[in-house]
Amino acid sequence: MRIRSIASSIATRRVTCEELVERVRQASASSLPPRQIEKVIKRLRMLFRIAGSRDRYERGDGERSGNFVRRAAREALAKADLLPGDIETRPVCRRRSRLGGARHVELLHARRVLRALCISYHFLKNGAYKHILILNGEFNAGYGNWRITHPKQLDYRFAQ
Repeated sequence: MRIRSIASSIATRRVTCEELVERVRQASASSLPPRQIEKVIKRLRMLFRIAGSRDRYERGDGERSGNFVRRAAREALAKADLLPGDIETRPVCRRRSRLGGARHVELLHARRVLRALCISYHFLKNGAYKHILILNGEFNAGYGNWRITHPKQLDYRFAQ
């Protein structure tokens, strides 16, 4: 088995962690007293620091999750010098679980990708298929409700 190409595509709107902190602060101002809001903000900043990211990407106006998957698939095929018709099967790995913490979800997601690779390997080894395209996409709808009504709610929301 040989991996001929890897491609990715992400949303275009860049959002900093501080912008998200301000969204939470503004949305929660009517639900929490100032002292609790500051507790939530402090915890949120710590969670961002632990996650190791400074920026996130949100879909811009008119962008749809499926567009990114299709764009990455087209790029991967072009890099591999293949046409869509050359692909005989397409295992799709989706993150659907909303249970557990963020690391738990990432591990489940990674396990699905590894399972797709393992299954693809056996299909190729046995001659069932010549080319396989593995698609991995984030299909979340985005976050519209930034309001926190209780400090403990943050941990659950952060894991989404």
